[in-house]
Amino acid sequence: MSRSEPLKISVNPQQTGLVSERSRMSYLAIKRLVKCLALILIVLSVSLVLILKEALDNRVRIVYKEHSAKATILKLVKPISTTNRIQSVVGSSQETFVNQLQWTKCRWSSGLRIVSSTTRSPWTQMGTKEVYFHSAYWDDRGRAHRTHAFVRVLAYLRGSAADKPKMQCYYPEWRVSIQAHVQETWLPMWDQDPDEQTFRSFLVNCRVPPGVTELQSVSLSTEVCDEMATLKVVDNRFLALPKRKKFCLCVKPLLFNMQDISKQLIEWIEANRLFGAEKIVFYLYQVHRKVSKVLDHYVRLGVVQVVPWSLPQELNLLNGRDLKVFFHRKVWQKRRSEVLPYNHCFYQNFNEFEFVLPIDIDEFIFPLAVESWHEVLSGHLLKHPDEKQLIGSFSVRNAYFFRSWNPKSNLNEDLVIEAFTQRSANLSQPGFSVKSFMNTDVVVTLFNHYALSALLPTQKLTTHLNPDLIVMNHYKATCPNDFGRQCEENFLKYSMNDTSILRFVPKIKARIKAVQIDWDK
Repeated sequence: MSRSEPLKISVNPQQTGLVSERSRMSYLAIKRLVKCLALILIVLSVSLVLILKEALDNRVRIVYKEHSAKATILKLVKPISTTNRIQSVVGSSQETFVNQLQWTKCRWSSGLRIVSSTTRSPWTQMGTKEVYFHSAYWDDRGRAHRTHAFVRVLAYLRGSAADKPKMQCYYPEWRVSIQAHVQETWLPMWDQDPDEQTFRSFLVNCRVPPGVTELQSVSLSTEVCDEMATLKVVDNRFLALPKRKKFCLCVKPLLFNMQDISKQLIEWIEANRLFGAEKIVFYLYQVHRKVSKVLDHYVRLGVVQVVPWSLPQELNLLNGRDLKVFFHRKVWQKRRSEVLPYNHCFYQNFNEFEFVLPIDIDEFIFPLAVESWHEVLSGHLLKHPDEKQLIGSFSVRNAYFFRSWNPKSNLNEDLVIEAFTQRSANLSQPGFSVKSFMNTDVVVTLFNHYALSALLPTQKLTTHLNPDLIVMNHYKATCPNDFGRQCEENFLKYSMNDTSILRFVPKIKARIKAVQIDWDK
């Protein structure tokens, strides 16, 4: 073949048709793959849009997960329609909602208002209602008995006995609400028909959501998921470590602005320290300048805590003299006003102490056969070991030492317990005018004399300690006015000499001598 001749290529018609068929099949396969991928992308896109919409539409979610047969709260996730402000949810099992509690899921709060302990007034009013909240406390004692934890809220309500509003407890951190259990801290047999101007003491019990181990705040309202009044939750569980102490005393608000009782107060404090008091909490309206010096001295020693006390609204505007006149005219209001400070003292100290003792400064509870309260109660519980978990208060019976029986007494030279040795021959009957060691493992509410309610329905409110082992000497001018003929017949008519407390006088005088207070400073 010469170089100038063109190259000739022969093509087989059968080979050409085979190549075209392969190309067409590849094209169809690619087309089907593209359609599948497009469909998958569409499905994924729609799913993503739905997920995002669900996340944006639902502002509050809670899911309960069972763990070790207990309900444990986790973060977020069953949707609630935003078209409604609230939606009720009922638990599906006892593990999830103990005792079929009915909770309400709430939307986000508009703004959390936490009341600080540094605010000028300790009272928080619930909207325009005449309900005033003082403080809220974490209480998980029930969980040791497989029941509930609570936030306990101390409150005054102004109104008649028929006024007992339904309240809702709302937890802003968890966006759930539940109806509160509201109980009056009072015995119905006393002052049965208070007028509409009377301030009455209440404990508002707010159940804690299952699995929650701490809370920052609680809001209370008459409406579900509302924040008419928001309080910080005080959690003093750390005070129980490493070991609880024995005895804390609580003294109702003192109003002695014109009377110097400093000498008698030192005697009373030192006597109670000798008997076993480790802490004494004094609530104050107003006191004399020298009384303030005594209290300041013991505050520096770490023995005394002073809590300034006030009443809501216009009662707080009264000065000391006017308040004293007001309480003289309104005896039942005075007594009702004393109950809430006692319960405040209990919840401030129930984690740190085994027993809380509400007591007045004219009362001396002392052991007869041993040296301390601890020995008396330890001996009693040794004989009745179940009572520490079953009894709310251990009561001590009262013997009146009326000053009219001791006209020659000289309080400038003698101690009170030296000057008055003539007492009523009869002790107070069980349950009447007693004072009690409140068992912090059991008590929920209390008043001046004994426990009013207990943690569990199987627990009892009180038992009386043997008066041959411990008794209370009550030093008064005469019978209380409202006791009437009952006091005259039972106590004034019969008297006897009693010097059993005098064996403590040398030790008490030695302790008093060691007290150094600069009265002129």
